[in-house]
Amino acid sequence: MITLTKKLFNNPKLKELADLLIHILIFVNIIVLCLETFDELSAYDSFFEKMEDVSVVIFMVEYFARIITAAYEGRFKKYVFSPLGLVDLISILPFELIFGVGIDSRAVKTFRMFRLFSLFKLYRYSAHLKTIFDVIYERRGDLIATFFSIFVILLFCSYMMYYLEHDVQPHKLRNIFDALWWGVSTLGTIGYGDVYPITSGGKIIAAILTLVGIGLVAIPSAILSAGFNEMNNKRKNKNQSTNV
Repeated sequence: MITLTKKLFNNPKLKELADLLIHILIFVNIIVLCLETFDELSAYDSFFEKMEDVSVVIFMVEYFARIITAAYEGRFKKYVFSPLGLVDLISILPFELIFGVGIDSRAVKTFRMFRLFSLFKLYRYSAHLKTIFDVIYERRGDLIATFFSIFVILLFCSYMMYYLEHDVQPHKLRNIFDALWWGVSTLGTIGYGDVYPITSGGKIIAAILTLVGIGLVAIPSAILSAGFNEMNNKRKNKNQSTNV
């Protein structure tokens, strides 16, 4: 088995053929997932299920082949806990749950939404798409700190909004989760209009969150932009050094 997997991943022609098959299966899965939403096509549900079963089995074979190869090369944990390794696992998770455990048929469609994760498998086959993962991983510390700061401000303003507005509009701000929904829509400058402040204090909190949110939401974009520039500069320097 190890020999076969090594031949697959090391042979350019076999690898290209396997990658093409995975690409086709991913797109077929997404197309089937979309077609299942049409009530007019309910007569084809059994066909759609068979298509899913075949593709997930192939995804399972690919996943375990990668695990065996990674274990042989001494990078088992690195692959299993990597972002793409987790995507591979989640892509076959519905199949394991449905066939490994007696799950009610009503839950089957819920688990099928995991097929959307197969789209992320495409990031493995494109160097440009993989760059996104690399940049996020390299800048993870800055991003975590930024999102944590956003969450703290969001939670503070949402709680203040609940405290100031709950008594005057209890039907709209029933609990902190309603206030958080208001906070998210305000922070994202969406403003659906289903919840809005009435009191003077609530309006002040809304203004503060809006003004602070504009700056905070822009920070992750700046971090990622700097990360992409740094990654591109590293690639240029590497190409120049190899060409010398």
